[in-house]
Amino acid sequence: MKDFINSKICFLIILIVVIGSLYGKSINFELMDLDDKPSITNSLHYISNIRNLPKIFFQDTTYKNKSTYYRPVLMSSFSIETILFGYDTRVYHISNIVMFIFTMYLIYLFFVKIKLNKNISKAICLLFAVHPVLASNVVYVSTRAEMLMAIFMMLSFINFISYIETNKIKNMILFSLFLLPALLSKETAVMSIFVLAAFVYAFDYNVSKKQIINTIMFFSAATAVYIVCRFIAIPEPQASSFATVPIIFLNAFNSLMIFTEKIFAPGYIAVLLYDVHITPSMIFVNTFIAAVLISVFITKAVEGKKVLFCVFWFLLFLFPNFCIYEQQILFHRLLVPLIGIEMFIILLTEYMLNNFSILKKYLVILYICILFLFSFSAWFQEEKYRTQNDFMVNSYLDDRNRISSIQFIEYCIQKGDFKKARELLAERTKNSLTYRDILQYAALEFSEGNIDKAEETYLHLEESITYDTIYKNLSKIYLIKKDYDKAFEYLDKFKKMSQNDTWAVFQEEKIYEEMGNYKKAYEILSSVSGIYGKDKYYAEKLEALRSKAGL
Repeated sequence: MKDFINSKICFLIILIVVIGSLYGKSINFELMDLDDKPSITNSLHYISNIRNLPKIFFQDTTYKNKSTYYRPVLMSSFSIETILFGYDTRVYHISNIVMFIFTMYLIYLFFVKIKLNKNISKAICLLFAVHPVLASNVVYVSTRAEMLMAIFMMLSFINFISYIETNKIKNMILFSLFLLPALLSKETAVMSIFVLAAFVYAFDYNVSKKQIINTIMFFSAATAVYIVCRFIAIPEPQASSFATVPIIFLNAFNSLMIFTEKIFAPGYIAVLLYDVHITPSMIFVNTFIAAVLISVFITKAVEGKKVLFCVFWFLLFLFPNFCIYEQQILFHRLLVPLIGIEMFIILLTEYMLNNFSILKKYLVILYICILFLFSFSAWFQEEKYRTQNDFMVNSYLDDRNRISSIQFIEYCIQKGDFKKARELLAERTKNSLTYRDILQYAALEFSEGNIDKAEETYLHLEESITYDTIYKNLSKIYLIKKDYDKAFEYLDKFKKMSQNDTWAVFQEEKIYEEMGNYKKAYEILSSVSGIYGKDKYYAEKLEALRSKAGL
């Protein structure tokens, strides 16, 4: 019995029970408009077709060649789930929970592989499994890119260490085979080569010249495949989105201040944050943590180079986030950087228990209290993602800046709160007016029933920009006006830009139904029966069209 309690499988069961209990309610949460729906709901017609699965590795995240984001492993995971189970939002949420369990378990296996204390590693992994700062990794479906990267990185690192220890080439092959999907999950994984080099130094591994050459060769091969696939998907990356050096330093300072505070003193955690305002609590927490690090380094409570390695890991995997000009503070991005913090805590805890045994019972009591508080906080943090309503309201309340207000105005329009939307638009545009503002004014006019005014605005915008939303809404307007030729014209323009968007199927069906061509409308709607066949509204609509068409 004692052997089972101390076993790896027992710890996996504990993770399943704890994480499953904490996040099980998220199975019934909605998908979010911001990322989930463009990647899943609006693209069901495309991702549900198994023939399109290989194409995803040569397309951006929109499946439309419109984005600079490249996450093929993430997008293919959505595709596989849709192919196997159809459109069921519960499936995507269940997958996230399973992936989070697997991520935390693999992090533990990595700690064991580098010979950190097993029992302390279990305790720390369990603690961070319920940390509220990582709640969004589980409940926000599209953030699984971080988990996928972590899973494949841990598998890659474990095989790298096995290769260093045994010199077996199969481990080096597995290292590169796992590294490639890590890169295809998120480009941040490219930092692995620097981490591995620092790791070999910090943990005193003896590496031969041949092993160094093989590691560079296999790493380069995986990276080359990634670069080729990415270049095919995004042949012209937009460098304008990258920050200048002064902005990078400012982003780093702001991010580290708030990230450090929320890691060690997780009070209120924002859903979406753009502007960081330095507070006394941030200064206190950051100063305290810096003092602890310096003290541990100077006193050699933990070997100096291991302390530096833990800090290096944390900063290196956060660094890409500092380089984005319009920075978003998103806490799910902490998943991989936090591994460095977890290593430091394990090493420091081991030192304290070995040298101050009297502290053991106090540390156990403190641990239980923190575990309970973290779990309690995470339970309420996940509620912010229950519905699109909860998410949008919280994101706007967290940071009422220009970008947040754009998203919130869109939400207000969708919910029919036109007065609030107009107030927010007026407030945001008093100093400047962008094409996105004009689009929102047009959407507001359209939603309020001012069809002619909305049409005029969209046609004016069409002269200066190419945007699928313009074509979508003009097709809707001309359908209302029963100008079917123009409705088809703008639908075709939309399909050329967003050919994989399922909305086009339903719009085409509506046009033919309005024209009285029920047979054609039925054929178009039935083309997505494999996706929506179980949906009651869809089945009733299809049956009504079949009856009207006399089929």
